[in-house]
Amino acid sequence: MSQPPKPKTPSAVWLAYRNHHGRTVESVRPALLGHFSEALLDGIEMRAGKEPGGAIAAAHRELLTILQKKDLHQSVPELDRARAIYTDACRTTFPATSAFNRHSQDLSGLSHNASLTEVDSDLLREIDLLAHDDPAYGTFVADMVAKLAQASSTPDIVAYNQFFEIYAEAMVLHFLRGRGIRTSRVTDSKSAPDFRCELEDGKEYFVEVKTLDIVGGEIRHKQIMEDGLAPNVEIERQLRDGRRIASATSEIAPYRKAYDDTGYDAYSTKRIIDTLREKSLAAFKSSQFERGPTFALVVSDRLILKGWKSALVPYYYQEAHESGSCVSGVIWQAAFGTTGTPVLRQPDFEGKPTLEGHLDAYGLYVDAGRSFSGEGLVVLQKSSKRRLSYGLKAPKAETVAWSSDDSEEALTAMCDAWNDYENSRGFALSKYEIEM
Repeated sequence: MSQPPKPKTPSAVWLAYRNHHGRTVESVRPALLGHFSEALLDGIEMRAGKEPGGAIAAAHRELLTILQKKDLHQSVPELDRARAIYTDACRTTFPATSAFNRHSQDLSGLSHNASLTEVDSDLLREIDLLAHDDPAYGTFVADMVAKLAQASSTPDIVAYNQFFEIYAEAMVLHFLRGRGIRTSRVTDSKSAPDFRCELEDGKEYFVEVKTLDIVGGEIRHKQIMEDGLAPNVEIERQLRDGRRIASATSEIAPYRKAYDDTGYDAYSTKRIIDTLREKSLAAFKSSQFERGPTFALVVSDRLILKGWKSALVPYYYQEAHESGSCVSGVIWQAAFGTTGTPVLRQPDFEGKPTLEGHLDAYGLYVDAGRSFSGEGLVVLQKSSKRRLSYGLKAPKAETVAWSSDDSEEALTAMCDAWNDYENSRGFALSKYEIEM
């Protein structure tokens, strides 16, 4: 049996070079300003241009003057001043982003939080900038900053969850307006829907927003953060053992129940259907749909949904390798599925059954014992490049004030794709396609 090679003993001249290199780096460290974000600097400059007489503009001018000095690296006081100006200007220009970054940096290298990891930093910066001119965004930003300021410690799971819910509402406002929908925030009652929208002819409808949490809620969040410590401990151990490259893995698993979940299947289709149905039923209250025609809008960022737009049909065809199979559409089944309906999944390998089980509860809009209000359901989810929206029209009787055509116009405005109980649009949705 061959013996493992003996570790190479570093040469004296190599060690001397490494020591010199370390001393040199340490000697110039005070002259380094650290990482200044291009996106944050661009935002500061933009706000300075919009308010040339304001505090941000004054900070921008002073920072620009300091940074343009050729001998800046030799002046410790001015280096410190540049850092202070940058920090203060960031907090003034991007208050929610700055608060979010402080907590994210505190967690970095220790663990991760399932709410904070789902925040889109680019979008949060844009919301911060919009808040300077738009009172609706201004309220959202102030509320986000206040929630993180109330954090009793790092981490504070409750504060992070509340921060994410406010962020999600601001994101929905940005999303609806970005689709060209005239949208305003409703603030006159706690039980009112979140947003008032208009069709092209000016007819109003409303949107009530709910952000679905991971299975297990606060208890599961704590477990995820506890589990998130282990990979960092392992990386530290590997580095101390002399590895040049260290690695470890962790899992968030949003559908896993807290602590005791022996039947957990990361690829289960039925669990997604059941979770989406039950969480939606628990989240939306009938009083939030009394103002007028109202759509229930779910932000699913903390959950992982399957099927993309094909989730809107009862079953869709998904190709895999040289074969394929029919799979249950999770959004359609959560809304319209009935007890006993077969749940089909993508098999892990050829020959494995695709029948996962049968639904044991009625969907949101077909359960006579548990009514679900609204003109329809809209689900927002993230892709790698943009936010996608999928909708279902509720099987409701038309009224003089609100017709089936009105619901379809609203869904067309809000959604990348939509369907109904009769699967009227299944012809365009039943073949699986990855959407970016």
